[in-house]
Amino acid sequence: MNTCAESLYEWIRVASEARERLDLPPGAIESAVSVLQKAFGDEYLQTLLPSEGEPRKRIVTAREDQPLGYWLSGPGIDSSVVQALETAAVIESFLTDPCLPRKIERMKTHSFWPFFHELAMASRVKRSLDSSGQIALSAEEDKNNGDFIVKIDGGCILCECARLTHTPHAQEGERVTQDIFDYIGDKVRNLERRRCVKIRVNSELSHSHFNVVIALLKRTLEKYERTGETAMASSQQGVEVAVEPLNERTEPIPSTLIDGKAAEVVSTDWTNGVSIGYAGVESAEVSRMFRAGTSYGYREHTRVLIHYTLPSDLGDPYARLSAKIKRKVSQTKTSTAEKTVKFLWIDSPYDLRSFDHDALQKDAVEAMRSSRHTLGVMITYRDGNPHFRHNYSLFGIFNRNGIPDFPKFIASLDVLRQNEISIDPITGWKYHRTWEEAAARSEREIAELERLRRPNIVPGLR
Repeated sequence: MNTCAESLYEWIRVASEARERLDLPPGAIESAVSVLQKAFGDEYLQTLLPSEGEPRKRIVTAREDQPLGYWLSGPGIDSSVVQALETAAVIESFLTDPCLPRKIERMKTHSFWPFFHELAMASRVKRSLDSSGQIALSAEEDKNNGDFIVKIDGGCILCECARLTHTPHAQEGERVTQDIFDYIGDKVRNLERRRCVKIRVNSELSHSHFNVVIALLKRTLEKYERTGETAMASSQQGVEVAVEPLNERTEPIPSTLIDGKAAEVVSTDWTNGVSIGYAGVESAEVSRMFRAGTSYGYREHTRVLIHYTLPSDLGDPYARLSAKIKRKVSQTKTSTAEKTVKFLWIDSPYDLRSFDHDALQKDAVEAMRSSRHTLGVMITYRDGNPHFRHNYSLFGIFNRNGIPDFPKFIASLDVLRQNEISIDPITGWKYHRTWEEAAARSEREIAELERLRRPNIVPGLR
């Protein structure tokens, strides 16, 4: 079995093929991996890396709870490299902070994204403060006392972070889909035939369907592998599974990744799709062929298509954001003995560009009205950009009843907004291309990548 260092060296070697394309300076990938080792430890990282002798085995989907395992199992995917390096970058900002280890432990135990958001916001504030203030992470044991603390303008700002996820019904369907894809990816990796698995659920997808789907999959996969002919099975719960031969006439994956988002490319009723395959050669050979600009023969052995009814009630986004702000206002405690206020950072699943900003501001102000010590709220939305990076859209709202004695902090938020569209979150340097230049370049790069290889993973439609 490879050691963690050997496995990470292989990850670095494959990831480095994308270094120039991703505008990364020499040594950036190696430095990021070193940070991840310091923060998470080799023992934990080893559990996330593919095992020796099983080159095809990799995590099929970027799971919401443990995405780091997906990124470290797919160094040939640009988004995996970028996300792993950004994670390292936000962690590196606080490597010497005594409160970081506890947050890392939480990131390991199914809470990755909430703590990533905390560190992402804290690192951005730290960069924007320059020398005008000080920032430190808060101890996880101190409940309701903020996630990081900014000392500035002669006072103290308790920064409380929260993520507003998709509604529970929508999340449940996504999680069950990931579980099904992971099961199939593990089940078929050593089977001989090429196959298309079609799963239909005639209702919203819930955890109660998982065991039913798995039972039908076991029957149909075994029959298809034995006969090579289409195998079908159904249940009284309205679930149907079919396994068919995979060929040029098989229905295509209905979506592709464009600028970091899933976009429909084929009119279809399939809710989600994934392609599972392998290159057929070792990663070192893949790297050599990629450098030479030649196709390295990705071979798809399984295509999975799933249909289920999307939740009809996704909730009122304005009401959900307002309720989250109100809860955080009441949860975060401040001391009356000193100049202390709280500031909220709420990560939204909704694209802020589609919002009525006046209505959003009105609702947020109303949610903060009862608190004289809440300075304001910054609503964020994480999105892809043409620099092959992610950035946060930001919408700041200040409480008129809040204590107004923090001019340097308010100025730092203006700097943060400017930095978010001009500064690379991985390197901390200014982008050397405009967004228009980057967009034109990324289109060319994506077209070239599609010529050389087809992506192994295609995210589902939203």
